[in-house]
Amino acid sequence: MARACPSAAAVKNVIEALVACGMAPGAVRVGSDGSFTVEAQEKTVAESRGPRHDEPKRWGHTKG
Repeated sequence: MARACPSAAAVKNVIEALVACGMAPGAVRVGSDGSFTVEAQEKTVAESRGPRHDEPKRWGHTKG
């Protein structure tokens, strides 16, 4: 009997949801019944984006 396997789309959706919440995916564990668990890790300050990362660039302002 073949082992159950989670779909790539299901795993991708969970990982994208973690990233959207500011978390970093750690390990993905797949159970023999096809279930899976994604361990989340908080991003460190150096890895996280600043609060204005998604805003458009402004004319006349330099990075500093």
